Amino acid sequence: MPKRGLVLSGGGAKGAFQLGVLEYLHENGKLDFDVVCGVSVGALNATMVAQGEFERLKELWLGIKESEDILKKNSWLGIILGKNSLNDSQPLKELIQKYVDRNKIIENFTSKGKILKIGVVSLTTGEYKAISPTHSSFLQMLLASTTIPVMFQPFNISAADYQMVDGGVRNITPLKDAIDAGADEIVVVLASPRWVQPGKKEYKNILQVIARTFDILSNEVYLNDIENCQWYNVHMVGDGIHRKIDLTVVEPAEFFMDTLEFHPKAIRKAIEIGKQTAAEKFGY
Repeated sequence: MPKRGLVLSGGGAKGAFQLGVLEYLHENGKLDFDVVCGVSVGALNATMVAQGEFERLKELWLGIKESEDILKKNSWLGIILGKNSLNDSQPLKELIQKYVDRNKIIENFTSKGKILKIGVVSLTTGEYKAISPTHSSFLQMLLASTTIPVMFQPFNISAADYQMVDGGVRNITPLKDAIDAGADEIVVVLASPRWVQPGKKEYKNILQVIARTFDILSNEVYLNDIENCQWYNVHMVGDGIHRKIDLTVVEPAEFFMDTLEFHPKAIRKAIEIGKQTAAEKFGY
C-alpha cells in the first residue's frame, strides 16, 4: 500500500494558499497522510496537519488581522545600534505557543508510526536539519523554521547551542525529507508558482527589495527540488532498492500576494485561490 506524503513549501504569508488546498483535501476526506514535511510557513501548516486540528489551523490564519499579529517591526535606531533583524518574531512565537501542542502531535501522529519533519538551518554550521516532534526543543525549532533571515532574528536553540533560521534557506521544498521517510505518493503544495513571475516596475524601499529577492530565490529552489525528484524517478528506479515516486505538484498560476502581506483580505483571497486550484487539480 502506498505511503502518502505531504510536502509544504515556505513562502511567508503566501502559505495561506496552502491552507486553501488543505481545506479542500479536508472537506473531501483526503487529509490523511503518513508523512508530512514542511519548512518555514509550511512547517507551521504541516505541524497543525499532523496535530489533526485543521479547524484550529484555519482559526489561526483567519485570526490574523494585521501584519503586527505576526511580526513587530524593530526601530531603525535599534537596527543601527545592532539589532540583527528588521522585525521581532515575538507575536509569531505567541501564536505557536497558543496553537501547537507537541504532546498531541506525538499522541495522534507519531505514536501511530506516522512521520512529521520540519526543516531548519544552522547559521553556525550552514547545515540543514529535519526535526521531528520527539525533539526536546521542537517548538523552538518550529519557530526557527519560520524565521526568515534578515526579516526575523535568528533563534537561539539552547539544546543545540546554535542559532537556527528558516529551513527554506537551503531547502524550500523538503521533498527529500519525505522520500527518505518512505513516502512514494507525494503531494507537494507550493506557496507560489515555480516560474518567476513579473513583479512591480519599481521597488521603493529595502523591505520590498528583500521580499522580491526571496521570491526569486524561492522559485529557483522550487525548480531544483522538483527536478531532483524527477531525476530520481528516471535514474534510480529498477535497481531493486529505490522506488518510483508518484509526484503531484499543486501551485498557484501566478503571484497573488507578497511574502509579508499578512492582511485579512489578501489571506482570504489566497485561501480561495488554493481551494479552487486544488479542485481543478484533484477533482474529487
